[in-house]
Amino acid sequence: MNELALAIAKTIINGFDRHIHLFIEITQSAQQRFQQCQWAEVQKAAKARTTFYEQRVEESFNTIKQDFHIESLDDDLWLQVKKIYINLLAEHKQPELAETFYNSVFCHLFERKYYHNDYIFVESTAQRLDNRPTPVIYTSYKPAKKGLKSTIFDIMNAHKSSVPFVDLNSDVDILIRAFRRKAHKTRFKVEDLQFDILNFTFYRNKGAYLIGRVISPPA
Repeated sequence: MNELALAIAKTIINGFDRHIHLFIEITQSAQQRFQQCQWAEVQKAAKARTTFYEQRVEESFNTIKQDFHIESLDDDLWLQVKKIYINLLAEHKQPELAETFYNSVFCHLFERKYYHNDYIFVESTAQRLDNRPTPVIYTSYKPAKKGLKSTIFDIMNAHKSSVPFVDLNSDVDILIRAFRRKAHKTRFKVEDLQFDILNFTFYRNKGAYLIGRVISPPA
């Protein structure tokens, strides 16, 4: 194995893994900033997230340029770099994003005339993951089991934070009235519906958001 190709491939994948680690770290701390009303920190974190990817790409680019003295494309070397990188992604949890990161670093290094599938991931190699179990990212709720109000209570309590609701009962009533206004034209009864709610709370500025979908029976 070409040791230089291996070192370059590892530099790129390490840059991507660092990006994911830092992005998850700042995203997971969003709940704490929200609960403690750290609004200045909320704005600072939001701004930082927008540049995380570019910073990690730039870091990887600089490391390759400086440590490996890469000035022009060596055909044999970069064919090996890509092959090794594909092997490094064999058990990676986010191979498609890692391929995109690789492309970003490569495109910083070399001219557009080299942007084809021999050197970058024009075609993804991540189809090998198709047979793996799909991660569970949402929970399904069925009003037919407990009624609409109890179902909404369950959804809200599943996402509650350390900051208590001031009046959850009133909040749920407001949600139900808003839901009925939006759904007044549907021909389905509430008991026929299913709510799929993502298992994550999303924070933006001074708001916390639950995101989901309403599924009705097939026509």
